[in-house]
Amino acid sequence: MQTVEFLTAAARAGRYAALPLLLLCAAAVPTGCDSPTEVKKGALVRTVCEGNGIPGRYIFFWDGRDDDRKTVAAGSYQCFLEAENGDVYAIDLTALDGTRGIRADTLGTDTSYWLHIPTEPALYSLSPSIPEPFYNRDGTNIPFEISGTGYVRVRIHRKR
Repeated sequence: MQTVEFLTAAARAGRYAALPLLLLCAAAVPTGCDSPTEVKKGALVRTVCEGNGIPGRYIFFWDGRDDDRKTVAAGSYQCFLEAENGDVYAIDLTALDGTRGIRADTLGTDTSYWLHIPTEPALYSLSPSIPEPFYNRDGTNIPFEISGTGYVRVRIHRKR
């Protein structure tokens, strides 16, 4: 994806400090129940975001850990983006056990984080992760776009 190439180039050039880092969700919004698509998903591994989003292009670096901060096992996972309008997007993720010795994130952090690039996308979208497959101790980048302000939920599930 072009965004990731841009971020990688910016990081190599030392200019990443000027890129805006924002939290996607200002506040968690309790839903009280899962969506109708929840029954089709495997066990929840990580809640990436749940709340009101800001329009733009995002890259979430997933450090390969679950909500309890434990490294996930090798295997198949799915990431779901659910928008306020009812649209649901999904990508498959494949975790390999171990490390290549190089973290997959573009900015060199040690934990999961968000990178927000302000744009005006026309649609919600969830792009394939980079790299895919990924080593569970190196992590992977999950790019997606949010087209307007409103509720959004992004979660990673173990694939059935």
